[in-house]
Amino acid sequence: MVASSLLSWPQLSLHAARASRSAITHSRVHASAQESPQLPEIDVMVGFGDAQRARFLSDFWGRKPLLVRSLLSSEEIAALCPLSPDDLLELACDEEVSSRLVGEDGNDCCWTLEHGPFDFDELSSRIEDELPCTLLVQEVDRQVPEVESLRDKFNFVPRWRLDDVMVSYARAGGSIGAHVDNYDVFLLQGSGQKRWDIEVTTRSAADENLRKGLDVRILSNFAPSHSQVLRAGDALYLPPRHAHWGVSAAADCLTYSVGFRAPTAQELVESLVNAAAQRVPSDSLWNMSVPLDPADPFGRGRISRQDVAYAKQVCRDALDAFLGDDAAFEDFLGSTLTRPKRKSRTPSATAWQSPASLPRWTSPSAPHGDMSPASLLEFADFDFGESHMDSDDLDDEDAEEDGLSFFSLAELEGGLVLPAEGSQLVVERIAADAPGAPTLRHAETAVLAFIPTPDASGCRLFLDGQPVPVQPDAEAHLPLLCARSRLIPADLSAPLRESQGLRSLVAKLLACDALYEEL
Repeated sequence: MVASSLLSWPQLSLHAARASRSAITHSRVHASAQESPQLPEIDVMVGFGDAQRARFLSDFWGRKPLLVRSLLSSEEIAALCPLSPDDLLELACDEEVSSRLVGEDGNDCCWTLEHGPFDFDELSSRIEDELPCTLLVQEVDRQVPEVESLRDKFNFVPRWRLDDVMVSYARAGGSIGAHVDNYDVFLLQGSGQKRWDIEVTTRSAADENLRKGLDVRILSNFAPSHSQVLRAGDALYLPPRHAHWGVSAAADCLTYSVGFRAPTAQELVESLVNAAAQRVPSDSLWNMSVPLDPADPFGRGRISRQDVAYAKQVCRDALDAFLGDDAAFEDFLGSTLTRPKRKSRTPSATAWQSPASLPRWTSPSAPHGDMSPASLLEFADFDFGESHMDSDDLDDEDAEEDGLSFFSLAELEGGLVLPAEGSQLVVERIAADAPGAPTLRHAETAVLAFIPTPDASGCRLFLDGQPVPVQPDAEAHLPLLCARSRLIPADLSAPLRESQGLRSLVAKLLACDALYEEL
């Protein structure tokens, strides 16, 4: 019996519902069986070592689809894709997790959509006993450490482009229909099998004809040119705008979708115009006076050519001034590219960035209590032994002069045990090569990136959509800090000893949870 709180499904008897599901499942599985007409496979690569990655980046990334057989070994599948169907169902019941259930009601391919959180028993019954449906859970990399580690398999792509790892589950015949995505994606099979039909040519937005009256974006016309069946460890790479349709061919079909997203040209330009507008003084008023002719019968309704020219010049001047300021443009771009892409991860506005200047390709409406690591940098407390200070006690000039330096190189070399606690003590242990010094990891939600200066003499740091002030002696070490999500003591100890600014920065990143100790 379907609970009344769930979507309204066709009022079928249990026998009829099972019979209908059986018929649809049979037709879907038959479509992926060997005896069905076979479409050609796309380019195939076996394994994904250094040589294969280099070829992928030169020949396929952003260009054309690729099937990677055995991207993960059986040992890697167990370590990085550990979820069972019940595990995913439990995640979908968490109100802090974004989940969806996409189903077919058997009526001329009519699709339904329901958002979580769900009740476990009702969700389990829905998947087991009703018509084909697929459960999708977003940002599983935020919830499961092993899945967060899966992202490292794709560390050849800049971290700021990573969207999330979504995991979907469907029994045989389950699907979410033919659709188009606006991002690069690796569709990695964690368990079971799935048949993928794809169109090898891209579709423009104008050609994305959708079924009408649905809550899900399902193509009304789909003409696949290639087909392949993925088994556990295989992955299908798709660039943006390639229509595809995946159908589960097993009872335990779990697919891990690793998505990579960047702003579209439209989104980037819209964000730039918004950022440029913030630099125009609010009291910069319309200052164009066109002589009026009281005898002109149409003057009241006219926007004059002089008005048009004046408005164009105002806009041109504002954009030219913004684009001509390299530091301002880099702040805008670094902030835009590192800002979390999903509403659930959008940091609260801080003094570094007002809501009006947030990039337009993400939502600025995060709860006020949801502080990002970058936001927390302003409020990180540091215990300096007898002298206790927090950011409210230091202005920017004081912080730069003092460097928030809680120990000196001489104290490190002398093995002095300072009365520091928390983040300072962690940094001290790593810098001193102390036994048992911890490995540090990027927080699963943190997006750290740097922009090198034009002469490559330094770098600018960005965290979660905000520029982060860095002392000059730390800039040379920012590439290491940003590029590796896992920072072992052997990599960090020498740079920490060399750079007081880096010690301060790492301690601050630890204090605001942008970095954490690996257990």
